[in-house]
Amino acid sequence: MKVFSIYSLGCKVNQYDGQLLREHFLAAGYTEQTDVWRGNADGGVKEDVFVLNTCTVTEEADKECARILRKVKRVRPEAKVVVTGCAVTAKDQALRDHAGADVVVGNESKARLLDLYAEAMGVDVKANPPVPSRITGFQKHCRAFVKIQDGCNEFCTFCKIPFVRGRNKSRPVSEVREEVAGLAANGYQEIVLTGVH
Repeated sequence: MKVFSIYSLGCKVNQYDGQLLREHFLAAGYTEQTDVWRGNADGGVKEDVFVLNTCTVTEEADKECARILRKVKRVRPEAKVVVTGCAVTAKDQALRDHAGADVVVGNESKARLLDLYAEAMGVDVKANPPVPSRITGFQKHCRAFVKIQDGCNEFCTFCKIPFVRGRNKSRPVSEVREEVAGLAANGYQEIVLTGVH
């Protein structure tokens, strides 16, 4: 049995990205084990891979990322650690050198995380059907977040967003409508449209 855990820090856009990654692993035949890295599960289940979807908007967010990674390495040393999200762009080498990440995937490559993990670790990970491009649910939430936009062009003083999420890009309206319709069909009565700009 292939087991994964994923934990997302930060904004609603990052929560959406985390849910999409979750669905990628499920499509590839992985079984999800939540909160194993916290030591909350029975001792019989070990993750094959732990994914941390990071945030870097404040110094506290950076410290939380580092704290989680240290704990994962202590509690589940056998797990392969994949780090993605905004802190990757800002602190790629530090995450590799000091936090013990096995695979580091920037925001621009997040949609290919599963393939990049498989390639780096030399494992066979084939999603069947192919990994989804939109979410079908939102774990542990009664309302779903739908990312309609990412990035920013403003370059405001003290703001990292344009550097870690790139320039402004919006999803096609038809794609957003299809995703919202699918979530509504799956029972979500409230859907929050979210973006970065």
